[in-house]
Amino acid sequence: MVTESGILTPADVAVMREHKVNAFLVGEAFMRADDPGAGLASLFG
Repeated sequence: MVTESGILTPADVAVMREHKVNAFLVGEAFMRADDPGAGLASLFG
């Protein structure tokens, strides 16, 4: 199962993982981040 939208915070990732989602398409959160690598670490680190 893949989630495609609305992943902006670590809490969003946690909720999806609780529902057995293991793949995430994240765009907006990284596009808005000053440092996309830091944004990635923040969401999934």
